[in-house]
Amino acid sequence: MSVKHRLDLHFSKRKGTAILIASIFIILIGLFIMLNPPTYVTTETIDQRVYSIDVNHQSTTVKNSRLYNEGYIVSNGPQYFMDIHPELIMRFSEDYEGNYTANILHTNSTIKAISTRGKKVIWSEQKRIQDTTWAENIDESTVKINTIKLSNEINEINNEIPNSADITVEFEYTYEFTTEKDDLVTLTSSPTLRFNSRSSYEIDSEQVTTTRKTTEDITKPQPSQSTTILGNTLGIYGLVIISVGLVISLVGIYILYGGIYSTRTYNERLYTYHQAKYDEWITYGRPMADPEYESVWEKLKVDTLEGLVDVAIDTDKRVIYSKDMSRFYIFSDGTLYTYLPPNTDEDASQYGFF
Repeated sequence: MSVKHRLDLHFSKRKGTAILIASIFIILIGLFIMLNPPTYVTTETIDQRVYSIDVNHQSTTVKNSRLYNEGYIVSNGPQYFMDIHPELIMRFSEDYEGNYTANILHTNSTIKAISTRGKKVIWSEQKRIQDTTWAENIDESTVKINTIKLSNEINEINNEIPNSADITVEFEYTYEFTTEKDDLVTLTSSPTLRFNSRSSYEIDSEQVTTTRKTTEDITKPQPSQSTTILGNTLGIYGLVIISVGLVISLVGIYILYGGIYSTRTYNERLYTYHQAKYDEWITYGRPMADPEYESVWEKLKVDTLEGLVDVAIDTDKRVIYSKDMSRFYIFSDGTLYTYLPPNTDEDASQYGFF
């Protein structure tokens, strides 16, 4: 049974107009939802600034050795040797991509005696670079260290502390950045010098970095509830509602104008609908007149095929259809129930019991 047969029963200007008006409202609601998809707020970085301090250290070889020739410059070496590298240069360099001013707030050195077991500081001494006997500032970001003098001082300290201590020298260079973004950033670089033995030493240093961000809250459409068509973000639910509205409008147009072009009456359309709907209850055949019983049959005419099927259901009978005479009927307990399709000649029967 098709949807078309169902709609045929409702041909009406009033119904069609009402459905069309309802579909327009539905489409308008869909347009609103489509053009205003669900959104969420996310925080995005619109500017990221990185400030950093690097430490470069080097020493010039003062004499030939098995490892280096005289005058060779060892840069950022993993290890230096006092007899050929008695002078160490440490250079601090700041970096920022943009306009900035960097001021060095203080340059300190700290000698620490640290327990090799519990990593506890047993003894420490902090001095400004210029107040030591073994270091000097070449400029505000460069320090020159006499490693022989420093080694002698370390040995003096080492004689007064337990053997289970490790002595290191930590340098502290603190920079203050001022930029065009009105950032005020303070960074401290703390490379450490450690004597591995009485003849060698090493520098442990890492780049110091910090980041500043400028963020803003951005409203974005929900990906799961929106789609992009021709560069425009549209709400999926709105598109679905518009589609439903268009289907309903087509139904309304069919109901409004279908009756104009239909040559069948309402009863004819209703009969076609019921015939398709109740086909499984109908058996095709021919009636046989029986004068012995004809006079005692009670005859009942039913107005619709659906009504006759209801009788069949209640009496557990089959509906018989005589195609030649266009009659539907049921025999049940002395009663003849019959239905005549529209435009059927009621007298067009050779059998009186109809």
